[in-house]
Amino acid sequence: MQKCSYCGQVSADEAVQCPICATPLREAPVAAQTVPEPVRLGGRRLMRRGAIWCVGGMLVTGVTYASAVNSPTGGTYFVAWGAILFGALQFYRGWRHRDDQAGNSAVGEAGGWSEDAAYRELARATALETAGKIPEAREAYARVMEKYPHSEARKDAAISLASLDGGQG
Repeated sequence: MQKCSYCGQVSADEAVQCPICATPLREAPVAAQTVPEPVRLGGRRLMRRGAIWCVGGMLVTGVTYASAVNSPTGGTYFVAWGAILFGALQFYRGWRHRDDQAGNSAVGEAGGWSEDAAYRELARATALETAGKIPEAREAYARVMEKYPHSEARKDAAISLASLDGGQG
């Protein structure tokens, strides 16, 4: 017998998912947890764009400084700190997200896979509600709202939670 890590339901050893909340009862293969190729490319794209901005800002600064130093009357030069800082930040964001696990980053959220995780958790909460486990469903909806504050699933969880509260109040 195996116990569901999400709702605690005990199931037969051959069960693949929980009959109550549809949580997978076996670990996902390691290959399924790798970063999707579009995400990796998005991180690399941010790194490349950031490097171009940063190097471009340094070039503008260097060229204008060299021009000012070599001018017989002195001169002014520009420090393109905005381009340098923007480029460095973009490069860092790309570097940080290039190896992130799906669902652990802002890039992931924009790409949609953390939204999928939010909706999977919302589906489990809905299955608990359907099974009549209202207190557990309330907790699960609250968990979705807390864990995925900027997702569409959070809005759906809030609506479901409000309907539960309205139905019992």
